[in-house]
Amino acid sequence: MKTILLLGAVDKSDLALYLSKTLSAAGKRVLLVDGTQERDLKYSVNFIDNGEICLTEYEGFDLLLNETSLKEVHEGIDQQNLYDFLLADIDDPAFLSFEDFKNANSRIVVTSFESKSIEKSKKFFADLYSKADSPGHIEVERIISGSVECGIDEEYIDMQLADFHIIWPEASYHLPLDEVDYAIKIKNQHNKRLNFKGISRSYRQLLSSLLENLIECDKRFAKSAVKLAQRRG
Repeated sequence: MKTILLLGAVDKSDLALYLSKTLSAAGKRVLLVDGTQERDLKYSVNFIDNGEICLTEYEGFDLLLNETSLKEVHEGIDQQNLYDFLLADIDDPAFLSFEDFKNANSRIVVTSFESKSIEKSKKFFADLYSKADSPGHIEVERIISGSVECGIDEEYIDMQLADFHIIWPEASYHLPLDEVDYAIKIKNQHNKRLNFKGISRSYRQLLSSLLENLIECDKRFAKSAVKLAQRRG
């Protein structure tokens, strides 16, 4: 089972859901785990939050809510061969041990150019790295969400996070700010469905590129999987 971490303070619940559904459309068994402080994913499903751990099937993959740590998730499923991918949406450093961060197959930091997002990312990594005696240098991928031309770039973000032993990619994924993408996200939340027909070309390309890297497939297969996931909506 491969573990994929989506890390950062921005709301990335739509990305986590779309990517999980796309992986499922590619024939993979997927568990999506909510490790956010406000349990962001619960707003997209029919879920009565009574504080108890909830595992439910949703749109072709499994969704786990109200778990307290990624370590406990691994302890519960690692020996059962139930999933090909564990995808975790995390903005709470208390949810993640440094060991789980280090051992993940892929670490994807989702941020924006907003000052609030960058400052929260700094706090997240400060809390995370405080758990490690010898962290070493760790590679991550990065997605700039709501990307716009604003005079701020990736180099500036790198400088703000320079205190941590992070190897940033030479190039980030960019997801431009798009009103239609935002409208689809809102509609899905209210309908408690996962229909992403009509998302922007940039969003489709992001999902396709992520899939290529995560399952090591060619571009044609990745694009087909994205289209299948859209049709299943």
